Amino acid sequence: WYQRRVRDIDNHGFLIRFISPDLNYGSAQDLPSAMAAITAAKSGGKQGSNHVLEVNVLKPMYPITTEVLHTIASPHGRVLRIVIHNRGEAKVESLIEFDGLLSADNCMEAINGADVYAGCCTLDVSYSKAQSLNVFKNDDDTFDYTDVNPAVAA
Repeated sequence: WYQRRVRDIDNHGFLIRFISPDLNYGSAQDLPSAMAAITAAKSGGKQGSNHVLEVNVLKPMYPITTEVLHTIASPHGRVLRIVIHNRGEAKVESLIEFDGLLSADNCMEAINGADVYAGCCTLDVSYSKAQSLNVFKNDDDTFDYTDVNPAVAA
């Protein structure tokens, strides 16, 4: 755990204080369970937490593309894939896959209820039941940001 040691050095009228922590680590077997506990604590144990978010854009008065969704989501975590699967007059339904639960949680907290454009394109974000997304081509409706093959990109 953590123990603090304080050392004072008096150097020609200047007092310098060193504080050095002593950290004691458990065995390597404890690391996966500790990381799982930290992730669960940071996510607040939210019901149905997942690294794939369902993002519904309500009142879409302007075009919503994978580029728009990537611009909105990427500041909150690493986006792996985006799929827009249903476009309608009332809403645009999409899925965004992140690299981990913490990124998805950060994004959900930051953008849920926000407007993409002033007064319209309101984001309604929830956890998806999907565990991963399949993308076969990169275009305005689907995009795989892990694909390094530029020939596939639109």
